[in-house]
Amino acid sequence: MFYSIAALTLLLGDIPDFNQEIIRKEKELTVVFKEEKSWKNDAAGRGRVLPALQAARPIKAKALAPLLASHLDYTPYDDNLRLRERNDRYPVCPVLVDIGIPAVPALLEVLKRSDPADLDRGGLLTHNLAVSCLREIYEQGGFGPALARQRIELEMAKADPKEAKYLREALQHSQLKKP
Repeated sequence: MFYSIAALTLLLGDIPDFNQEIIRKEKELTVVFKEEKSWKNDAAGRGRVLPALQAARPIKAKALAPLLASHLDYTPYDDNLRLRERNDRYPVCPVLVDIGIPAVPALLEVLKRSDPADLDRGGLLTHNLAVSCLREIYEQGGFGPALARQRIELEMAKADPKEAKYLREALQHSQLKKP
């Protein structure tokens, strides 16, 4: 049986445009992620940012990557327990990994700015999280470390001396060691 578009519209009503819904959701999430108060480790912040991070995972919006990468070390926990898995303790990481290759430039920017020797301002933590995310994004058939190394080396070629130093240090990370 064949139905015309007019008949289907009468039967089903207006069918929302999926792409428009994704764009609307991406804009909504951008507003949440741009607000610094969303990233505070308090009940109100957790109540805004955690649901937004959960909503961001399935849409894989590459426009969110720079915003999320700038909060890579966000944790909703104020305890010092290290027993939690990385994706639970630092919930931005799995969102960036789900975004995939489009998140790589934002993660490389984090590596270029994060001094792993700066323990007071979380440089080492941010650096380690960025390396971990890059390796996981490039993990295809066991080649994650090699591909991540290659991408960092490409970025190093066009980086200024300070950025190149931080990228060189990323290449020494245990997750990127050559076999």
